[in-house]
Amino acid sequence: MPTDAFRIGDFSDLRNTSGALIMVYDPLSTCGRLGNAACGVNANGTEVLTRQPFLNNAIPAARLDRASRVLSGLWAKPNAPGQPFTGVNNFTGNASVGGNNDQYNGRVDHSMSDKQRLFARVTYWTNLSLPIDPYNTKVCQDRCTETFQVHQGVIGDTYTISPTTVADFRIAFVRFAYDRVPSSLGEDLTKYGWPAFLNNQVSFRVLPTTVVQGFSDIFTSQGPGTLLCSATTATRSFRVSPRSPAAIR
Repeated sequence: MPTDAFRIGDFSDLRNTSGALIMVYDPLSTCGRLGNAACGVNANGTEVLTRQPFLNNAIPAARLDRASRVLSGLWAKPNAPGQPFTGVNNFTGNASVGGNNDQYNGRVDHSMSDKQRLFARVTYWTNLSLPIDPYNTKVCQDRCTETFQVHQGVIGDTYTISPTTVADFRIAFVRFAYDRVPSSLGEDLTKYGWPAFLNNQVSFRVLPTTVVQGFSDIFTSQGPGTLLCSATTATRSFRVSPRSPAAIR
């Protein structure tokens, strides 16, 4: 996790595994760009780009993007020493997981006569997966709250037409509904310094997915977790199938 110093742009203690300081360069000082002095060239005449490091390896507060200052608070604070020099693996924690999964089934069979039998079956299946939020900042691992519901019903009528022919009539219905709801749904995007009109131009106002180059954590799996997904499928079928008694033994 980024240290308090890193969150305010102070990288004076940013080091590699050998303990050497990793310099942070000012992109506005790139030679040959933005009115800066021309770049040097190598023996082949190819331009060699150079930049100047920030003073004391710290980015001035005025140069920090407003959105980045807000987003930096979405990472948990370090709670462990981590590895020497780099501080890698400086956070440990537990996240609640689990949910509910229930299925209910019911069936009724009825003999109308020696030749005709009816049945009806209904099924209701529901699942709730709780959000996995190890930072407690609404940044979910893979996905936030996830639910689905399945409704299924079938009615069958079997009629013996003759000793060699059986008619089987069935009609069925299946409905599947799936929702994945991010914990940050309804986020006010102006808090990141973005214009207010964006709140009305996006389909779902959710926490932006932040990707830091070379840094892998919860955010890198959060893309699906920021989406509100809803899918519904319904199917109906009707079947008439004469069959011989040998086929139903």
